[in-house]
Amino acid sequence: MEISAKLENQINQFEQIRTQLQMISNQRIQMASSLKEIETAIEELEKVKKKTPVYRNIGSLLVKVDDIDALKTDLKEKQDTLDIRVKQLEKQEKTLTEKFTSLQESIQKAIQEQQPQGS
Repeated sequence: MEISAKLENQINQFEQIRTQLQMISNQRIQMASSLKEIETAIEELEKVKKKTPVYRNIGSLLVKVDDIDALKTDLKEKQDTLDIRVKQLEKQEKTLTEKFTSLQESIQKAIQEQQPQGS
């Protein structure tokens, strides 16, 4: 069975959208994981007594933090940024999923129409 140029184009689009969807989904999962880590760190910082030494991971080093309030502020800013990014990725993922589903249905319909009747 030969496929039409239109169907071939739709299949190529379908594959591109599938790849984009996978990338965005992976990014969203990574960002959500980072967001959860930051939220946990902020929660733990709230429990820390003022005299307790706190260290920050910088690359492969642990550096003592003198200003815990500044660290909390920094973490909250990162939290806000990641939260916005996760929401953007969720919107992109939803839009691509809708396109993916629509294109999938269109391709299936086109394939069924190309099949000879009675088979």
